[in-house]
Amino acid sequence: KDFESGLGEVIKFNVMAGEEGLSLLERRLGSLLERDKELLGQVVLRSLNFKKSFIEEDEFDRGVRIQLNFAHTFGHAFETLSRYEIPHGTAVAMGVIAANHVSLQRGWMRQELAARIEALLLEIIHVDLQCLNTDRNALISAMRKDKKQTGNSLTTVLMKEVDMELCIVHDTSEEEIEEAIRHLLTLLRERGES
Repeated sequence: KDFESGLGEVIKFNVMAGEEGLSLLERRLGSLLERDKELLGQVVLRSLNFKKSFIEEDEFDRGVRIQLNFAHTFGHAFETLSRYEIPHGTAVAMGVIAANHVSLQRGWMRQELAARIEALLLEIIHVDLQCLNTDRNALISAMRKDKKQTGNSLTTVLMKEVDMELCIVHDTSEEEIEEAIRHLLTLLRERGES
């Protein structure tokens, strides 16, 4: 459970880094799941170097570094509403699927790319959905409590397909969030998560 949770963050960072990272994961996910130490070291280092560039540019988390919160607004809500039975990296992996669905709805991402990323993440997301409060109002409320929220609008970090650009979006609607959560839960249920 902890290993898969850690892979959630590793996959997120490598996807955020662009097509090269995504392609690497598609080719080598089986080896990662088999705990190939050399490959694990390589993808973890890639993740850390990617994160490091944001931290060096924005040490105090006031600008570009906020982009590292890609999927975290959703992920923190999943953690909270599962009473932390869903670990952080797994919740973030679920959040990537939800955030990408919002991007898809906005026309910022093609279905093909969203599906490629979903296929990777679904290999490492194993959760008991019974532990997750999926009430719409509870989810929205939990997202509003995320530390990056300001004002009445919902702020999320979304990805645009062109160069996997990350965008801080301050006008995410409750309807977009609800549809993204519905999509995620449908995927997980179709895969046999209870």
